[in-house]
Amino acid sequence: MNDIYNIIDENKETFVLENGKQDEKLKELEINKLKLEKRNLKNRTIFRYANKNRPQFHRNNIKRSVDDKEIEIEIESDLVRPICPILNYYAVKAYLSDEIVEKVKQLPNVIGCEKIENSKSSNLDKYYDIESIKEETQWSDVSVQENETNFSNHFSHLSLISQDKFIKNNTTFAYDNNYYYPSSAGKGIDIYIIDIGLSTGSDFGEEEWKEHEDFSTYNDERTVSCDVLISNGEIKNVEDKKYCSIFDDEEARTKYDHFSSYPDHGVMAASLVAGKIYGVAKKANIHMIATEFENDDELVALDYVKQVGIPYKSIITISRNGNCKYNQLIQDKIDELTNKGIIIIVSAGNENSNACKIYKTEDNTKILNLYAGYKNVITVAATENIIYSDISNGYKAASYSNYGSCIDLFAPGEAIFANTNYRYDGYTNMHGTSCAVPVVAGVAATIMSEHPHIQYHYESMREELIERSLKGVISDLGSPDTPNRFINNGKRSIYEPIRCDHPSGKYKCETGCCSTEGKCIEYSDIPDDEDVLDICFIDNGCDSKFGRCLPSSPDTPGLTEVERKKLVINACTNELRPYEFCDIEIVDSSLRGIYSNYEFKETCRFYRSSHCKEFFSSPYDYAPSCVEAQKYREFRIISQDKEYMKSQEIINNFYCAGEYDNGVFNMCSLSKKLYLHQFKDKNEKENEIKKNCAISECHEPFVEYSKHLLDLYGEDPENKNYVESFSEVNERMEFLLSSECNASNSTPPSTSSSEANSTTITNELLSSTTTTTTTTSTTSTNTSTKSTTSKPSNTKKIIIKTVTTKRVVIRTTVKPVKLTSTTTNKTKTQNFSKVKTTSKTTTTTTRTTTTTKKIKTTITKKIQPTPKKCWWCWW
Repeated sequence: MNDIYNIIDENKETFVLENGKQDEKLKELEINKLKLEKRNLKNRTIFRYANKNRPQFHRNNIKRSVDDKEIEIEIESDLVRPICPILNYYAVKAYLSDEIVEKVKQLPNVIGCEKIENSKSSNLDKYYDIESIKEETQWSDVSVQENETNFSNHFSHLSLISQDKFIKNNTTFAYDNNYYYPSSAGKGIDIYIIDIGLSTGSDFGEEEWKEHEDFSTYNDERTVSCDVLISNGEIKNVEDKKYCSIFDDEEARTKYDHFSSYPDHGVMAASLVAGKIYGVAKKANIHMIATEFENDDELVALDYVKQVGIPYKSIITISRNGNCKYNQLIQDKIDELTNKGIIIIVSAGNENSNACKIYKTEDNTKILNLYAGYKNVITVAATENIIYSDISNGYKAASYSNYGSCIDLFAPGEAIFANTNYRYDGYTNMHGTSCAVPVVAGVAATIMSEHPHIQYHYESMREELIERSLKGVISDLGSPDTPNRFINNGKRSIYEPIRCDHPSGKYKCETGCCSTEGKCIEYSDIPDDEDVLDICFIDNGCDSKFGRCLPSSPDTPGLTEVERKKLVINACTNELRPYEFCDIEIVDSSLRGIYSNYEFKETCRFYRSSHCKEFFSSPYDYAPSCVEAQKYREFRIISQDKEYMKSQEIINNFYCAGEYDNGVFNMCSLSKKLYLHQFKDKNEKENEIKKNCAISECHEPFVEYSKHLLDLYGEDPENKNYVESFSEVNERMEFLLSSECNASNSTPPSTSSSEANSTTITNELLSSTTTTTTTTSTTSTNTSTKSTTSKPSNTKKIIIKTVTTKRVVIRTTVKPVKLTSTTTNKTKTQNFSKVKTTSKTTTTTTRTTTTTKKIKTTITKKIQPTPKKCWWCWW
C-alpha cells in the first residue's frame, strides 16, 4: 500500500482536473508530509493504513519495527485504504488516475486492478461481452468508449462504425451508442493532415494556455504537432507546435475571405481522426501540415510527407476538392507516395455530383474532381446528418455528397469534435465529406496498429477496408454505379441497451420522458434551439408508464416551468416553419452572391412560394405562440431588428424577381446575370439594364434595390467593400428614374395564367417530400463541410446581420392561412443554408459550422471566385 501511495505522490501531475487545478484529494499528501517533519523522525518511516471496517485497539499510532530501522505511523487515507481480506489476498481501494493504473498493476505484490463500478442498474450497464468481441474481431484487446444513449446522438460517428446496421423495431432494446475499438488504437501510426492548421488548446479567458483533452499526448506517448506551414510554395517552420494557421496572416484572411485566424476545419480533421475523446484512432500520432490552397502548396505538402513519412506506417488525409484542370504533376506525386507505401485518403466533395466524371473543354482540356478524380487514392463519401436526428439517417447517402463509381466507402458525414476557439475544453459539430475522411483514416490507422508486421499500402488497405465494410446498407445513392459500402472497423455484433420502456418497468425514467426511441430525456437538457420535443408527446406514442410524457399544448394544466417553456418554444418553431424561406441571405456582406447557379434558382423558387409579404405584414397572426416564445430565445425571422429584415427583403425581392411569359415563369435576366457576375463588360451590363426597363416585374424591384444600395453608401461613398461602386450605382439610379427608362416600361402582362402557375408551384412545394440538394460553386477551394437541403431536419439556421435599410413587399399569389391558436403540426419544407467557399482557381473549401454549448457561434460567408492564372514549370 505504501508503494501505491508513493506512485500517487510521484505522479501528482496526472491528477489535474479540467479546470487546470489539481484534485483536492491530493492535499492529503502534503498534510502527511508535514506530520512527518514535525515528528523529526530519523528512522525510515512507512504508513500503516487504518481499516475502519476492522478497527483494532492500539496504544498509540506509532509502531517501531523489531530492528528499529523503520517506524510505522498509522494514518487514515482517502487515497489508499484497505477494504477487507479475501482468501489469501487483500482488497485495497486506491484513488488512481488513468495514467498510473498500469504502473500500479506492475507492482510485485499486486494481482490486478479493476475500476469500481456502480452496481445500480442503468442504460450503461455492461450489456456487452469483451471476450466475445475479441473472438469476433481477433483484436489483441478491446477498448470501449461508453457513450450515453440519448436523443442527441453525440458520438454516433463512432458507434455507427463499430457495429452492424441498426434496424429500429418495437423490441425492448435501444441503439447502442458505445464505440468499440482495438486497444492499440492507432499507436505508432503517423497521420499527416493537409489542412488549414491546428490549435490543440486555448488561453482564451485563462491565465495560461491549456490543452484540450482531445489532443492529449498521454505523457508523451504520442505526437500531436503542427509540423510545418506552407505558403507560396515554400515551407515555413512553426515555432509553436501546438498552434498554426494559414489565416494568421491578414493578407491570407483577405485573400480567402476568412473571418478569423482560428483553423476550425483543421481542428475538426485532427480531432475526428485521432482525438482522445472524439477520434477514431485515439493513440495515433497527429501531424498537421497547414497549407494554403494553391496546387504548389499542396504539392510541397505531399513532398514533405514523402521525405519524413515512414513507409507502411503513414496516412495522409486531404479534405479538399473542386472541379479543376487535370494536373499530371499531382498524379505523379501521388503515385510516388503510393509506391513508397504511404496511404492517401481524400473526400468525394459536397456538390451532389459525379465525383468520378472527367469533362473536356472545347480545347480538349481535362477537368476532373480534385482529389477524388485522381488514381491511387481512397475516396470517401458521406452519409446524412444524425446529430439530434434519427439514427437511421446514418445509413442514407447525404443529399450533398458526391457519388460515382470511384467512391470507395461511405462514412458518417456529421460529427462532434473538439473546439478550442473560445474555450480550451469546448466542442462543436460540423457536417460534410470532410468529416467522413478522418473517420475512414482513423479506422485504417487502427488496422495498421493491430497488425504491425503487415506492410499495408494503398491497394491492400483499400481491399481491407472494403472487405470489412457493411455492404448494401446505404439508401439514396446518387447513381446506380456508386458502390454501396459503409465503413466498419471489424466489429459487426450488435449489443442492445435495455430500453426505458422495458415491460418490467425496472428501467423507467425517474424524471423526464421515456421517448419513443426508448431513451430517457431530461427536458432541461434539451437545447432551446433543437426541435426534438415531439418524441416526448403523448400524441406521438410516448407512454406515461415509463416517464413523464408531454401534451402537445403548452396551456395544459400541471406543467412545470421548464416543460411549459419547451412546449411554447416548440409551438413557435412549428408555426414559423412554413415561412423559413422568408429569412434567407443570398448575398454576403459585400453583396456578392453566395450560391451557385442551381442553388440560386432553387433558393429563389422556395422564397417566392413562402408567402412572405402576408407574413411580414402581421407575423404574430401566423405565429401566435411566438409572442411568449421570444421571452426565452430569439427567432430571427421575427427578430426585433426590423431594419435588417427589411434590407433582406429588398435584396431578395430583386434577385428572386421574375416574369411570366405565356404561363411559364422566368427569372429576370438582369437579376440572374448580376448575381452570377455573367457580364462580359460594362456595355453588356448597360444594355441589360435598358432591356430591364421594359419589364415592370423586373424593373420595379431593381429600382428599390438600387435605392437601397445608395442608402448603404450614404454615410461612406468611398466604401470599396461592396461589389459595385457608389458612382456606378448613383449613375445607374439617374438612368432608372429618367424618362428614357420609364418610357420603355411596359404594362405588366395579365396575371391570370401566372397566378394559376404560381398556385401550382406552391401546392407542389408544400406537399413535396422529395429530397432536394444544394450544390456549391466548383471553382474554388476545400470541400469540407457543407450545408445541405434535404427532408426537414432538426438543424438550425443562423445568419449574420450585415446591412440595415427599408423593406419592400414581396410579390405573391397565394395567401397563407392565419393561425388563431397554438399548433404543433409540422409542415414539411426544404431547408437551404449558407456555405463558405474560399476563392481560388484550384481547389475549394465548403464549410458550415454549427456550435453547441460553451462555443461562440461562428458563421462563414462565400465570395465570388476571382480568376487567376497560375503556371506550372518543371524539368
